[in-house]
Amino acid sequence: MNSPDQLAALLSRSEADAMKRLAAAAAFVMLARTEAGRTAAVTALEKIGKSGPTMARRTAKLVSGLIAGKADGIAFLEQLVP
Repeated sequence: MNSPDQLAALLSRSEADAMKRLAAAAAFVMLARTEAGRTAAVTALEKIGKSGPTMARRTAKLVSGLIAGKADGIAFLEQLVP
């Protein structure tokens, strides 16, 4: 799973599975490391952020913020893993 659509589907299906949401979030952060990937990731995350399931929306907004802020998203997400 490495296309934005596949990642978006995974994130949307993972309402009850926090680890899958974190994996999808990390994959979006990795995808956004290139300009083309960033554009694709942001577009997919915006769609989820507007109309996805509750936890998917929250995750999409978090990851969008990490990407927009050019933060070390992977390091941040590592802190969320128990």
